[in-house]
Amino acid sequence: MKAAFILFFFLCVIASSNVVRAQCAMCKATVEKGESTKAPIEQRTKGLNNGILYMMSIPYILAGTIAFFWYRNSKKERERKSEIQRIIRSKMSSL
Repeated sequence: MKAAFILFFFLCVIASSNVVRAQCAMCKATVEKGESTKAPIEQRTKGLNNGILYMMSIPYILAGTIAFFWYRNSKKERERKSEIQRIIRSKMSSL
């Protein structure tokens, strides 16, 4: 259930990213001023938005990867500790 919710949330975020076309004032000025007059402004705007989304996604991907490995490592550590405790309890009960 939790995995389905996470997948649903991730798909909603990806699906809504094409709808969002907002830009900061600096980015808008850069696109309007643009050196390349061959490409229409809509194409330049779309390219800039895609670049912003790409640069924005990298930190989240890195943080998610680190969190995943941290969680996996802590889960293995908890399993190891519980196994050691189980062995100690079985040895103590046999005395």
